[in-house]
Amino acid sequence: MDAHSTEDEALLTSSEQTPLLSGDASPTAIDDEDPRSKYKWRVLIGAFSVLFMIQLADGISTPAWNALLEKGLCAEAYPEIARFLVAGDENPLCKDPVVQGRLALYRGWSYTLECLPTILLALPYGSLSDRWGRKPIAIQAIIGITLGMVWYEVVFYFPLPMWTFTLSFVFNFIGGGGPVGMSMIYTMLADVLHVEEMTPVLFRFYSVFLVAELVANPLGGFLVGKSPWLTLFTGNVFMVLVIGSVYILPETLSVRRWHDKRAGKTLSPRLASLGGDDNDDEELKKSSMRAALDDAQAQLVEVWDFLIGNRRIVVLMLPLIFTTLGKYIQEMLLQYATKRFGWSWSKAAYFLTLKSASFVVMLTVLLPAVSSFCLRVLGMSPLSKDLWLSRWSAAVLILADLAVAFSYSPILFAAGLVLLSGGSGLVPLIRSLLNAQVEPHHVGILNTLLGFLDTLGVMIAAPVFSESLNKGIELGGPWIGLPFLAGAVISCFATGILWLYRIPPHVERSVIQEDHV
Repeated sequence: MDAHSTEDEALLTSSEQTPLLSGDASPTAIDDEDPRSKYKWRVLIGAFSVLFMIQLADGISTPAWNALLEKGLCAEAYPEIARFLVAGDENPLCKDPVVQGRLALYRGWSYTLECLPTILLALPYGSLSDRWGRKPIAIQAIIGITLGMVWYEVVFYFPLPMWTFTLSFVFNFIGGGGPVGMSMIYTMLADVLHVEEMTPVLFRFYSVFLVAELVANPLGGFLVGKSPWLTLFTGNVFMVLVIGSVYILPETLSVRRWHDKRAGKTLSPRLASLGGDDNDDEELKKSSMRAALDDAQAQLVEVWDFLIGNRRIVVLMLPLIFTTLGKYIQEMLLQYATKRFGWSWSKAAYFLTLKSASFVVMLTVLLPAVSSFCLRVLGMSPLSKDLWLSRWSAAVLILADLAVAFSYSPILFAAGLVLLSGGSGLVPLIRSLLNAQVEPHHVGILNTLLGFLDTLGVMIAAPVFSESLNKGIELGGPWIGLPFLAGAVISCFATGILWLYRIPPHVERSVIQEDHV
């Protein structure tokens, strides 16, 4: 399980507004009482707790994984000193280009491989969630994540060849990985919340992610300073608590079926053909996987039609692909800081608390204040405000990458971390622009597509930036900042698209009219 799996895992959903498929209507009569109020607070508290503990487990474990992987690679490169190595100790040989280059490559390819199950199984698992329920899929995904974390520990403890570290992705085929698990949590929220409640809840959801990250960095630094194994044990405890928390969450599929039946939605043809008699239950169970695959294929056709008919939306989606560096930035910053300044993994984790704190201040104080200023003082429309803020956020992201790349001292590095917070609102701002410009019945398709592109972007970015860090370490000197220079170049493409993009006048008028209504 990795941090990228959680951050825009927070804004990354398979379908935020509707389930992936119209559900099988329950044969029971429709109750006049809306069941959403019955489940809402239990689901909200449970979902927030799950996100907090997952991010906490991942955040505190990452420095320990890096320290133990570094120790293992160092032992492989210099077997004559293997028995003297202790994870977390600053042996100069473990900081040489050979060890650090392999560390960057292994972590990068680990990220990439962990995306494969999500790419392949997101739609089938999403379809099955409309038959089996959201909880079974979410529990499977989190069990798969936990087993992957345990696999890391097996590799480090025995030890196995360090390249086997990358095989943890196999466990993500159980449930589809972190993005699928989080999409189930988002879908449960969408089941029990009214449409107008979703946006403020999602921003609070993201705030929980940031607070968890703010706690995880110093806690992880403290624990890894004591013992990497104590850190990993603590992470495992949190993941067991996550599984228990999801288990006691109420199943919300019945709420969605009630809502769909009230709205007059019908069964999918395949389910309808099976009939609703109790004697058909076994046939329904046997055909669920086949039906899920058929429905996933139908969704792919629907997504393709959406892309062809909404080309301006596709253009606005491109900056999200170019900004996927943010999904991998935490991992790169940790190793970059240890190599650039000769810090321990513990000290680097402590220092990155500055980044987390800056993100919290930006998203909870500064960005809302600037947004309000644009609307009330400058008189901008909501769409124009989001577009202008996204343009400047992307521009600040370029400066942040350059500051980190050329940080010859910890002070300049700290300035770069603070500047990174200036780009923290880019993804939610672009998502807001996109959701405002599509028809309501296309919101689910849009978010499914954004989730897919987000995962695909991480899958491509991880090996590219890891290889650039490997090359920078090999060249030495200022070249160690090479991945952040590459990030600045990619951010330039995203910024250019945003500055060239224009909101169609009729779309802006339509949104303004709806806002007045």
